[in-house]
Amino acid sequence: MLVVESSHQVRTLLSAILEGAHFSVECATTAPEAMQKIEKGRFSAILVEATNPYGQRSLLSDIAGRQPDVLPRVIAVTSVIRTSRFHTELAQMDLFGTLRKPFDVLELLDAVNGCAASARLQLSLPPPRPVGAGRKSTLVRLPFSS
Repeated sequence: MLVVESSHQVRTLLSAILEGAHFSVECATTAPEAMQKIEKGRFSAILVEATNPYGQRSLLSDIAGRQPDVLPRVIAVTSVIRTSRFHTELAQMDLFGTLRKPFDVLELLDAVNGCAASARLQLSLPPPRPVGAGRKSTLVRLPFSS
């Protein structure tokens, strides 16, 4: 799984949560770095901060233009109001889905697990290691990016 996020603190938190759920996680800070990793690897899910100042919004356009088969494995994370034009653009991109900040850990894990399961079917990847049941919801407030 690839996490594309400019904030070191948020990247660290997301990585810890996802690794705790038995995902192998790679991270990228910028759109060019993420595109290099996407072109080299087969990620079951790609979590992209879609509205930060380092060009992740353009990353979605780059993926659409250069690797459109990857879009169904992308989850866009945004703090933009759902009724905005930006959400209309996201809806037209054939992404797996979007998460709106702030979101809780269960929302994140449900989205990533669903995306990874869909990708395993598409890419013929092996199933993940089993994860313990009985998760409790913990609200995680991630900082808004401007």
